[in-house]
Amino acid sequence: MCIVKIKSVVKLLEPGDIIKPLIPDETVPKLVRQLYGLNVETWKELDSYDDKNYHVIDGKETNNPHVNEVWEHGYVLKILNTKDSKCPVLVVKNKDDYRVVTEIIESFSNKVMAQFDKLQKGIIHGDITEQNLLVYEVEGQTIPKEERVSDVSGILDFSDVSNSYIVFDLAICICYMSIECKLIDVLDVGGHVLAGYFSCAELNSADKDVLHTCVAARLTQSLVMGLYSKIMDPSNTYVLTTGKSGWPVLHKYWNVKKEELYKRWWNIVDAMDEQCVNDPTNDEKNAVKLLEPDEITIPLIPDETVPELVRQLYGLTVEQWKELNSYVDKNYHVMVNKETNNPHVNEVWEHGYVLKILNTKDSECPTLVEASRDHGICTQEPVLNIKGNAMSLERIFASADGTEERYGDYIIRLLKYIPGKIMYDVPYVPQTFYNIGKFVGQMHQAMKGFYHPIYDTFTSIWSLSQIPKLSQFTFVVKNKDDYRVVTEIIESFSNKVMPQFDKLQKGIIHGDISEQNLLVHEVEGQTVPKEERVSDVSGMLDFAHVSNSYIVFDLAICICYMSIECKLIDVLDVGGHVLAGYFSRAELNSVDKDVLHTCVAARLTQSLVMGLYSYCMDPRNTYVLTTGKSGWPVLHKYWNVKKEELYRRWWNIVDSYK
Repeated sequence: MCIVKIKSVVKLLEPGDIIKPLIPDETVPKLVRQLYGLNVETWKELDSYDDKNYHVIDGKETNNPHVNEVWEHGYVLKILNTKDSKCPVLVVKNKDDYRVVTEIIESFSNKVMAQFDKLQKGIIHGDITEQNLLVYEVEGQTIPKEERVSDVSGILDFSDVSNSYIVFDLAICICYMSIECKLIDVLDVGGHVLAGYFSCAELNSADKDVLHTCVAARLTQSLVMGLYSKIMDPSNTYVLTTGKSGWPVLHKYWNVKKEELYKRWWNIVDAMDEQCVNDPTNDEKNAVKLLEPDEITIPLIPDETVPELVRQLYGLTVEQWKELNSYVDKNYHVMVNKETNNPHVNEVWEHGYVLKILNTKDSECPTLVEASRDHGICTQEPVLNIKGNAMSLERIFASADGTEERYGDYIIRLLKYIPGKIMYDVPYVPQTFYNIGKFVGQMHQAMKGFYHPIYDTFTSIWSLSQIPKLSQFTFVVKNKDDYRVVTEIIESFSNKVMPQFDKLQKGIIHGDISEQNLLVHEVEGQTVPKEERVSDVSGMLDFAHVSNSYIVFDLAICICYMSIECKLIDVLDVGGHVLAGYFSRAELNSVDKDVLHTCVAARLTQSLVMGLYSYCMDPRNTYVLTTGKSGWPVLHKYWNVKKEELYRRWWNIVDSYK
């Protein structure tokens, strides 16, 4: 049995190195059985440059405790090459090819690397090729088959993911989309790719400036490494695939002036923008507008439309449904029968699903919803609709008495319902607060390094950074003492927190860690009375408010909501227990700690004011007043205690856990 020790030492490829795994095909069944506890029935080698990839079909039996059910479509066994690559240009024998290759390497070294500090960084895929993109044909097309449009349903092979420059992903994509393009001029491919990219994200001026050279560099890298891999393993003819079309594309691409190429690209981008002007699903996809007073955002959809929505969009038959609590969306727990007319749902989820109809503001920004994905935290799994999409923007009509009424354009999602209790339904005891704080710290640690460009610009009226805008909604606060405290807190946040934004730690935050969004379970083995039992966190719901913001905001939001319904201990002590748990996994800097008091008060204020406002806009939604029953007394008590006294209580509690 082979035991592999892994070290984080990355050495560049040297000429003469053989990097493709020299493993006989007949070892495949044994590898899969020993490492994964599965019995291979058939296997077939897949094409690859420098790895070994096999499509393996396994029997139904499994000796792997982490594989409950064998995947009916089989698996890909991936045996990676021995090293990363650096282009050994000595394999290029053609003089013209060699000249272009050396020019491009020199241009990249002198013109691109010199601007690395100006390029946008983030997590990139690193290998967006025609082999790694899963696509499906867009429905309803009547044009010839060879002209039909496809859309992307997924992506494969994440072995080249890294924290690098985002323009590299675009360059790699344009490179590989160009090589096999026959229907249009290969020089126009980049314009169409960029038009799609700019509908969701942006490049800065330095990114745009280097893109031309980066595309040429990836073409060069692919062609040279293809030649090199063939020399090292003559039996692998697949590695020459790129070269058949790639060398002519490289010469054509490098011979055109950068200015002329960019002129073609931007003309295409502008033309695509004009085509999208009248498309309601493309209009300002990435523009996030803040809520304005008098706007009604909650979906105005009758409950009786739920079964038909689920049937039409997801091919499932609803047997019963129940509306769930929500401030601004419509959420339903739906139970369906076992029959499915959805090709993407092989087996109905026994616990049912959550039908989520997003509010009008979030429905204006599909890009934001697409970016909101869990990252190593237990969350609800999205279900693909009958078209293979994880969400869709639907214009909803309903008929009654022979008349048709339009209710609006809403993003619809279906998520697997996670059974269990939410924090609201369990005892609010100190050790549970500690466990919640620990969970938040673990989440912040897990999210380090994660990036999505939509989070750079996303904001909403529920973002703590928008507290000053809350002044536009305070007209709903009728009590004079409540109004005085609210205005004091908004002023304090504006004057004491916002000037220190540049000193606060930033990162991806959840943005709504409340008693409704934390899934918990009772810790086993407790003999104390039921009302004193401790719970721990098992998962998290609702990622609609995720953003790239200040991590102290997540803690403030958490402390705020844990305090409101706390009856067993003094609400002023809740923050101490949450912080003790958090500090066991993560840290705050001195400025984070300094502003935390005001941030907690600001979230309490935000929740109470927006609750009143939401009720004014939709008096049927009494749930939005839930916070107010206990929240106003908590806000007054919290704001009236001196910050120094509150912090003394908190730090004493933190010390007691050490």
